[in-house]
Amino acid sequence: MSSSKTIKVLTLSKYYPRDNGFIPENQSNIYACMDPPVEAIEAGKAIALPHGKFKIDLILKQLPSGWWPDLVSISSTLMLVQNPPIPVGIPSLTCPSVMKLIDSHHMPRPIQNLIEYAKLVGCQYHWTGYTRHHIHFFVEAGLPNVFWMPGAISIPPYVPESVKDKTYDVIFRGAVDSNHYHRREFLKFLQEAEINVDFSGSPYAECLDIYVQSKIVLNCSLNGDLNRRVYEVLMVGGFLLTDRLALQSGLPLLFQEGVHLECYGSKQELLDKIKYYLSHPDAAAEIARQGHELFMAKYHPEILVEKFNQIVFDGKSIPSIFSAQDDVRVSHIFNRTINTNNLYSRLKVYELLQEVHRLNFEIDLLYYKGKNELLIADLSDLPKFQITSVDSSQELANTTKDFEVIIIDLPNEVSDLEHLIEQLNPCLSGCSLFLALGSSSSIKQKKLNSLLKSKGLVPTQFVERDNRTYLAYQRQFEENQTLSRTKKLNLELFRYSDIEDYNNPLNNSSGGIKQLVKNLVHTINMRKG
Repeated sequence: MSSSKTIKVLTLSKYYPRDNGFIPENQSNIYACMDPPVEAIEAGKAIALPHGKFKIDLILKQLPSGWWPDLVSISSTLMLVQNPPIPVGIPSLTCPSVMKLIDSHHMPRPIQNLIEYAKLVGCQYHWTGYTRHHIHFFVEAGLPNVFWMPGAISIPPYVPESVKDKTYDVIFRGAVDSNHYHRREFLKFLQEAEINVDFSGSPYAECLDIYVQSKIVLNCSLNGDLNRRVYEVLMVGGFLLTDRLALQSGLPLLFQEGVHLECYGSKQELLDKIKYYLSHPDAAAEIARQGHELFMAKYHPEILVEKFNQIVFDGKSIPSIFSAQDDVRVSHIFNRTINTNNLYSRLKVYELLQEVHRLNFEIDLLYYKGKNELLIADLSDLPKFQITSVDSSQELANTTKDFEVIIIDLPNEVSDLEHLIEQLNPCLSGCSLFLALGSSSSIKQKKLNSLLKSKGLVPTQFVERDNRTYLAYQRQFEENQTLSRTKKLNLELFRYSDIEDYNNPLNNSSGGIKQLVKNLVHTINMRKG
């Protein structure tokens, strides 16, 4: 599509847009959303969306005369609405349709819900801006034309005023609520280490100026996602120190650590690098310069919008970096038969462990005699997990780690189960979360309950009662009981009530996700030593 032609985009989203999103000059937008501002409706810029299923023609008929979309863009934020809007007839549109897949890295059942909602809507293209590492799940589920476009695509270009002297030593800007467990822990750690960190709130545009006025700008992802702050800091020429992400996230593919930005993987590494770059400002300035130059040359929003348009409007092949062909989990999908049941079984385990990952640091995980190689591949994009997979008791005896999470495949025979737990006995005293994968008979489940109870592990429930793909056990403490270990595993997770099963919001016509009973599983204070 010609860059001079005005592109008309009809966007279906939960929210009317904020003022910190990037809209190209040649783009005209109308938003169909929940409870749009009256003035936006009167100006012909917004249309109110209904709840539940509706024909897309209902929205198209309300468009201004002479305005017809070149693109229909749908945000998956709609599925978070009670009785979520589900447009019917999207595949019949004469223009391209695209769904943005958002927030697959946290909240209950995030990836499964995204897949199910996307399949109901039926867009031609599907893209994500922050969770490239989940593309393989979407492709395996059968969503068409899945790609990643770096989150910089949605950032308004901004050129700050240059400064001679830095006003701040270290700054952080962003949410520090209960969802962002790591951020709160890191900031608390730095305060205790007497590092002068400014983390007060600021309006968006002011943040961009502050990034340039700071010697070090900190970033910490919510849960392994390549968030927009990475791009914002590099765009304005700040020195970025961000958490180290998995290769599949795309961060190491876009920017080189120590050249365009700096990374940390632990509290101590964070502290060491802050001290180093505060005492070596010239090194920080050189990294900031190179990061800014690379961003402007390759990842400026206008450049990414052009790449997006080439894919969606011109039908060009999706570049391999955006289709994640470097991720073997994507490239190998086309060389094997897809087992949907296996995919959803793996997703239930992955989504649970993704939440454990959100709440913890440096988790040692053992998959003992595991046969599900795809599950191991799934978990490889959660960088805080140190995964050990061994197939024999001899290999297990040679490991020196204390495992907070242990996973097994349920054997066919009860006698084999007893033998398996016996082999794991040396590891169970330090285990906080134990998962047994596969379907189980009542006899097998009772036996496992008995075997693990003697080790201080009791059954718990993280998935809906009638649709289990694993058995879960957690360590239970008596009041004031502690163990002499140095490492903590925080298991503050939403779990599904034994009384009220979890309902998929997409199948519930009377409302969205049923109220989850927030039984917070005990915080496990495990000290290694």
